[in-house]
Amino acid sequence: MKKAYLIIPIILFILAGLVIGCSSESAGSLKVKVTDAQNIEVNYSFKNGIDVRLFVNGDQKIICGSGNGSDTYIQTDLQPNTNYTFILRDMGDYSDPAGITLATETIQIQSAK
Repeated sequence: MKKAYLIIPIILFILAGLVIGCSSESAGSLKVKVTDAQNIEVNYSFKNGIDVRLFVNGDQKIICGSGNGSDTYIQTDLQPNTNYTFILRDMGDYSDPAGITLATETIQIQSAK
């Protein structure tokens, strides 16, 4: 009977790990548009995210949150003849320090004529 008491907690521990690890996959989207000569509007949304963040040209700009969400970020002080790459990442995949890319979009700012 003592062996059964030892096996039951191990089985429960394994089952708990499986349940916790079975979350829905995260998804996200970006819509990027130039609003004027100095601003880019970035509309983002995500579902089932864990620690979702927005990066611009490799630099983290904001922490968007977890779960489901959407909002707008404004990139200011644009430089002419420059590409701006926006990446929405789910940082909840701790096996990869860079996180999981949910969406990416690049826009180029042309020089003023």
